Amino acid sequence: MALLEIVRLELSYGIERGLLRAVDSVSFALREAGETLGIIGESGSGKTSLVLALMRILHPAVAFYQGEIWFEGINLMRLSREQFRREVRWKKIAAVFQGAMNSFNPVIRVGHQVAERLLLDGNISRKEAYRKVESLLERVGLSREVFYRYPHELSGGMKQRAAIAMALILNPPLILLDEPTSALDVSVQAQIMNLLKRLKWDLSLSMLFISHDIALASDLSDRIAVLYGGEFVEYGVAEDVFGEPLNPYTQKLLASVPRLHGVARPGFLSGAPPDLVMPPPGCRFHPRCPRAFAPCFTRHPSLVEVRPGHLARCWLHTNL
Repeated sequence: MALLEIVRLELSYGIERGLLRAVDSVSFALREAGETLGIIGESGSGKTSLVLALMRILHPAVAFYQGEIWFEGINLMRLSREQFRREVRWKKIAAVFQGAMNSFNPVIRVGHQVAERLLLDGNISRKEAYRKVESLLERVGLSREVFYRYPHELSGGMKQRAAIAMALILNPPLILLDEPTSALDVSVQAQIMNLLKRLKWDLSLSMLFISHDIALASDLSDRIAVLYGGEFVEYGVAEDVFGEPLNPYTQKLLASVPRLHGVARPGFLSGAPPDLVMPPPGCRFHPRCPRAFAPCFTRHPSLVEVRPGHLARCWLHTNL
């Protein structure tokens, strides 16, 4: 039984121009404890909307939300909002969002905020909860005295560590990381990535790592999914996706990464992501694809298994 299995998840927003399909029939699975799935793609590809859909943190503008979210054999979509809040959110699935400062109330001490969810059910004394928070802060590389500080007194890296501690306070088996290092400098990014790898191994913690930074995703992920225009265009073991990418979009993304060795200069991807209210007919990448041919302009390709465990959405790898 998979820890997490997503089946044809869809999330759309109702805006003035129509229905914006942010997450369009996405399916994937985390098969075992300690597995990390990296989801990469440009800004506007639907990465954050996917996290919000999994956490059921739905904006009032959401007009369409359906699919199946199976967690430890239970379809979470059948739970009421209150059941999901009490039984799943933070207990089973927790999240660290982009921009740690936005996760904290500026006038409440950090330790009290980390302890808040622990105290909500009333099953633990305040003294015991605070002791657990101090221990958890140390686990994520912060001193115990950070408990008594206010958010503005912490550096960006310290706030991100505190946000990770907040996500781990109820020992969830799965944590969703939405661009957890994007606001940090390179040296602090490395520290946070080392922390995540240590937590992954020490706690057998499963992760969904959302990023536009391919290098970071490759450092942590066991499997990689490439998101474009609200749908997966490639999915497979990290070594396969990065070693022999099948979709031209993935190939372009990888070509944009600077190399330590070799004379080839980084490439670039021209154009902009598709309009998700009125996506182009056929393959959504065809207006930017250097390898587009006749079927790409009119027929939408399916995500098919090209090699064992390696899927791609591209007419170059589909029998016509």
